[in-house]
Amino acid sequence: MKKLLLIHAPGLTVDGAVRGDTAWNLSDLIADGSFAALAGAPDVAAAVEGVGKDRTTVVELPYRDGASFDAELGRLREGAGGATIAIVSESVLITQRFFPHIKPGAALTPADVATLLAQTVR
Repeated sequence: MKKLLLIHAPGLTVDGAVRGDTAWNLSDLIADGSFAALAGAPDVAAAVEGVGKDRTTVVELPYRDGASFDAELGRLREGAGGATIAIVSESVLITQRFFPHIKPGAALTPADVATLLAQTVR
């Protein structure tokens, strides 16, 4: 059974997420997976319910600056134990899984987040 490591990153913005000069771990996730702006803050608890609490580990990692966020993300990636990683804030979703239907510049709805996270571990 696939597991999800969901990193809840309040304060992470679209601009903060694409700072490749200070965020190599984050850039790797974006390059290999999917990245989308959100049209509103998702309900993280509902998203976890959709995936399954037994399959999801949620880590709170508030975004303060690119360098410290990326360093902590690197530590979490090393300890993920094969779990698929996703990052969600009030304005951005980043998943380790690539979703070809997410087009650059398109904003997802909060409801889309729960659906995509569930698909991430299928």
